[in-house]
Amino acid sequence: MSGGEGVRNPADLTPVLDELDDIDAAIAEVLDAIDTLEWILLVTLGNMADTIDAILVDTTAIEIAVNAIRAQTDGLPVLTETGGTITTDGNVQDLYINNAPGGVFRPICVKIDFTNHTAGETVVITTNYRIRAAGGLTLQDTATYAGVPTSPLIK
Repeated sequence: MSGGEGVRNPADLTPVLDELDDIDAAIAEVLDAIDTLEWILLVTLGNMADTIDAILVDTTAIEIAVNAIRAQTDGLPVLTETGGTITTDGNVQDLYINNAPGGVFRPICVKIDFTNHTAGETVVITTNYRIRAAGGLTLQDTATYAGVPTSPLIK
């Protein structure tokens, strides 16, 4: 028994208990960190859920807008040129009338050829529109061409 250690009581667990206390403290720190991470995840996921809900709402609004645009533009690929001859006889005549639903056909430009127009003729062109289906036509604009126009092609 050299070194002055003396006799130890084998039942003295103080060093072991000290180690266990250190382990318990480390476990408590880990549990606190896990609680903090859970809180961060809940907040983040909660915010994500709000963001996802907002995106879904916005997507629905976009879908409604796209459907409205498609209703107007679906007829564009089938636009065709039309033509015909109208003789000036003193009666009101339809040069073009669109009774189709909106989006089926919308002319971009109407051209009228006055090549055969004589000095004694007067042509009145009116643009009319219809506000509701089967409703009456309402005058929008009028253009009068008397005599021979300076340009035989009118747009």
